[in-house]
Amino acid sequence: MRIFERPQYERPSQRWVCGWASEGRPCAIGPNPRGRCIATCECSPIRKEGRWFCTRSSAYGGPCAEGPLPDGACCKTIQKCQPVLSQRARRGTLSKSLFWSAFGVLLLLILSSLGPAVISPGELAAPHKFLNQKCKTCHSAFESGAAGWLSAALTARERPDESRKCLACHVLGDSGQMAHGVAPRRLSK
Repeated sequence: MRIFERPQYERPSQRWVCGWASEGRPCAIGPNPRGRCIATCECSPIRKEGRWFCTRSSAYGGPCAEGPLPDGACCKTIQKCQPVLSQRARRGTLSKSLFWSAFGVLLLLILSSLGPAVISPGELAAPHKFLNQKCKTCHSAFESGAAGWLSAALTARERPDESRKCLACHVLGDSGQMAHGVAPRRLSK
């Protein structure tokens, strides 16, 4: 490998890498952030006193012996590469694909007839055991189906109708819906 073809630094977080890297000869410039090869020539000749001079860096072998072409173009063109996604970018794409696939499967399960079984935290306490699989008896979100479940799970808000559903079976007195089941005047003492 010629010295000017060796990359000067690694770019581990770059999304695109030179397509020749897999063959062990990546270009020195590498692709731009959008994945386009920007390789052109080894130098950008400059004109001094009516004559063109090579400006190739000493890191890449210094000025070439041939020098620039008569029109001022560099005589050493760099072969264009076919930029490819870096390993990190491919892993990221795979991770996102797996996440959204798992999310989709979970959503399909929740929206299917298995929904209540999928989101159920387990068996109810003994006094409420007779309500198994009758979630809407206590939870109003179940009355509106899967959309209601998702809304209830993803939004934090008070649901006074839930307390009223408890009072359909439990007699808690006049202060049943008050904080700690105690009348406000008693709490203020």
